[in-house]
Amino acid sequence: MVEQYGAVRERIRVVPNGVQVTEFFPPQIRAARHLRHALGIEDDEYLILHAGRVDERKGQRELIDAAPRMFELARNNRKRLRLVFLGWTRNFWAQSLEKRIKHSGLEREVLLLPPVPHRDIAQYYWASNVVTIAGPYDVMPLAMLEAMAAGRPVVATSNGGPVEIIDSNIDGLLVDTTNIEQLSGAVMRVCCDASFAKQIGAAAHKKITLQFSWEAATERLYDIYMELCGGNTGLDKIRVKSTYSCG
Repeated sequence: MVEQYGAVRERIRVVPNGVQVTEFFPPQIRAARHLRHALGIEDDEYLILHAGRVDERKGQRELIDAAPRMFELARNNRKRLRLVFLGWTRNFWAQSLEKRIKHSGLEREVLLLPPVPHRDIAQYYWASNVVTIAGPYDVMPLAMLEAMAAGRPVVATSNGGPVEIIDSNIDGLLVDTTNIEQLSGAVMRVCCDASFAKQIGAAAHKKITLQFSWEAATERLYDIYMELCGGNTGLDKIRVKSTYSCG
């Protein structure tokens, strides 16, 4: 806005997307296990989840291209992986991606699942070991915020909005997702280091709760309204009525 429209930087306020944290936390372990078994994923397999529509910008190609290296690293570390794409629909791009999967011989290791109602998405986060935001660029992916709210380790693109949310190696991992070694290495780091995965998952949940819940977003919006109305009005936030006017 500053560069393209001449906006005054000091007058810009940003209110991020909000997440209803209670929909995603605490994880329901029984539901997660039931889903994994329904999908044919065994207890010792690491589920790598990508949730989103099939689109050239959403990162399915980047994950599929990195998959052979990812599975090679897994074998070297005696780990078993399953790559799950949630939200798969048939279109021209999907057909191209399916050919890539077949060419790599990964039909058994890759699951292509159709979209599910939003009320059911949490159990897929709970069932996963790591959630990826693998597009070469993203703005403010809701799947990332939801996965973090669920306490899941997230590997996200270092190009775009995720940089404003994730402190890499603290509450998630940021990588160049077009780089096969970086993407596969970050995923395997989470899968191979349970302590690290638990640490960044807990930090992610804490950050979303404090800074990106709907309660936090509402507080920020309220503060902007109060600023526009002349600063501190002395009103108790809890007692502000919807009829309050700036006059």
